Amino acid sequence: MNIVFLEAGNLGDDMRFDRFFELGEVQVYTQTPEDKIAERVAQADAVLVNKLPMNESTLGGAEFVKYIGVTATGTNNIDYEYMKKRGITVTNVAGYSTDVVAQHTFAMVLYLLENLRYYDDYVRSGDYCHSKSFCHMDRRFCELAGKTWGIIGLGAIGKKVAAIAGAFGCRVIYCSPSGKNNNADYEQVDFDTLLAESDIVSVHTPLTEKTYHMMDYDAFCKMKESAIFINVARLWTKKICTRRCTRRKSRRQGSMCWSRSPWIRTARCASWTTTTGC
Repeated sequence: MNIVFLEAGNLGDDMRFDRFFELGEVQVYTQTPEDKIAERVAQADAVLVNKLPMNESTLGGAEFVKYIGVTATGTNNIDYEYMKKRGITVTNVAGYSTDVVAQHTFAMVLYLLENLRYYDDYVRSGDYCHSKSFCHMDRRFCELAGKTWGIIGLGAIGKKVAAIAGAFGCRVIYCSPSGKNNNADYEQVDFDTLLAESDIVSVHTPLTEKTYHMMDYDAFCKMKESAIFINVARLWTKKICTRRCTRRKSRRQGSMCWSRSPWIRTARCASWTTTTGC
């Protein structure tokens, strides 16, 4: 069996492939440009991929492929209609990141809420050493307790975030884009109500045709100007983000995922109060 890893570099430098070598011939590529995919999978029986597109264009000449393994949870890079037509089995890694994504959600919220970048820079600059007071209150911040936290998508990660937000003393509300989640532990509201009432909005829903660009400019206009927006899903683009931030007062957002990553920094992005991840 011929096994091909197209994006091994996305798995970290501590990844070991020993067990795969027991199964057959293994070819490991750190990264693969899209125009090289077809060439590298031509003789493959199994392809391990992270973000690269798997469709007729990339797999059309790979007549031996029987299995696609997605080394992530999201599978929006997979053309399932084509896989069904070819009889190719596809699996992903569900549930591996629940705890860490929930943790990263709060890391971004607290970073933004408490102006940590500003205060870190202030201390590093040496200005605090010359202060006449032990307090420096040029940038105010507040507690999470008593704030309304709106969650879009109450799946495994959404529920984890809801539980932690509740422990901080937040009022938790949620909406379910899929319509599948009805959780009596939290207040369910419609999308517009969630946007209007939330002090923090976090997104935890898969990218589907229904959720694609769900957070568009009009949606952002329905939010409080003081609200923090946390994106740990691929529901928006840099274009939407730029338009929102340059036309409205609110510039506080944290993003772990984009429709395209990494994105190109522009002059208008430079002034955002933003934290980002992969």
